[in-house]
Amino acid sequence: MNAKAFMLLLALAALAAVGAYFLALQPASPRGQNAAAGGAATDARLAPTLAERAEDIATITISTSSAADDTDPVVLTRDGDQWQLTSKANFPAEPDRVRQLITTLAELRTVEPKTAKPDLHDRLAVQWPDDAERDPDDFSPRPTLVEISDADGEPITEIVLGETTYAGGGPRQYARLLNDNQSWLVSASVTIPRGPLGFVNTRFVELPRDSVQSVTITHADGETLQLTRDDPEADFTVANLPEGATMKNQALANNTGNALAFVNFTNVAEVDVDLDEYMHKAAGVEVPVEPSKLLDEGGFLAFAYFTTFDQQEYAFFIDANDDDTGTGSGWVTTSASGEGTEAFSEKFGHRRVKLNAGTIESLTRKPSELIETPATGANDDTDPTTDNTPGLPPPTDG
Repeated sequence: MNAKAFMLLLALAALAAVGAYFLALQPASPRGQNAAAGGAATDARLAPTLAERAEDIATITISTSSAADDTDPVVLTRDGDQWQLTSKANFPAEPDRVRQLITTLAELRTVEPKTAKPDLHDRLAVQWPDDAERDPDDFSPRPTLVEISDADGEPITEIVLGETTYAGGGPRQYARLLNDNQSWLVSASVTIPRGPLGFVNTRFVELPRDSVQSVTITHADGETLQLTRDDPEADFTVANLPEGATMKNQALANNTGNALAFVNFTNVAEVDVDLDEYMHKAAGVEVPVEPSKLLDEGGFLAFAYFTTFDQQEYAFFIDANDDDTGTGSGWVTTSASGEGTEAFSEKFGHRRVKLNAGTIESLTRKPSELIETPATGANDDTDPTTDNTPGLPPPTDG
């Protein structure tokens, strides 16, 4: 056999291998153009029971295969008309985001049957469970399992969502029902929010600069900084400056008063603490001796107390930091009083939230950052033009 004929045989063998691969991704026993191996037709709802029983949905559990071993499922439960994140202190979920997920899943239609062989499911990222050990740097598509059940815990549907692809002019996805090996190319790609907080409004508090009248920050050692003003348009000033002291950073004072203008949280957890009795703790008023004992973990950093021109009051206990050094992102437990704070209290009254490093830095500001104190030990009677250094003769006229 000459070299040219040998190369031709190699090329034909390669084509045959590619053809065998794509053939494996097709149903094992097609029953015609519009039917898969299990008899399910194309252009049909992937999960018909979901559309039929939408009103019965009580729980949605989303499990995403990940390189991280500690990836917890996202659990959403319905309480009347309200959805909440069971996996995140029952924090209220945005109903439109949950409704969109349910609607998209219910409207998924089968476009083209793919493999029904379990050992090939990983080619489309529809294997479940995903037991394969992977390198943490492996970012290949991973499956997501969406389990939807009724109030009795009985499954309504269980869908494995796999790799997204682009076909027919738009994004589509590979998917299958958990109890059915038949996989499909379906009519749309399902957007699953990244992490549980993708289902909630992460806005924590909105205290625009012109609404804040005073800020008092008391540290664990009793050191206190108090900022105040009488006019919403005025700058913040340090109250009760020590004799001879001056403000050294007006911009930083205003930045501290504006610290809670528009703040989002990055995590939320439940805490069984009632801070209402500490609402009126301000400068010169006793702060709980061991506030850290009120909280589940971490050390007490500071107590920040904000008042507004419309008679609202907000108290914030700042405790655990990521690095336990008093810097970085931290956890905040809060309470509020005054007309208009009811919704805030309902959301955050018995929850603690994690805030970014910049906000935590502002809420734990120290007096030394804003106050310039006079130097001590100086001899005011000293003539700066006279050199009295020992060993040198006094100055002369000549």
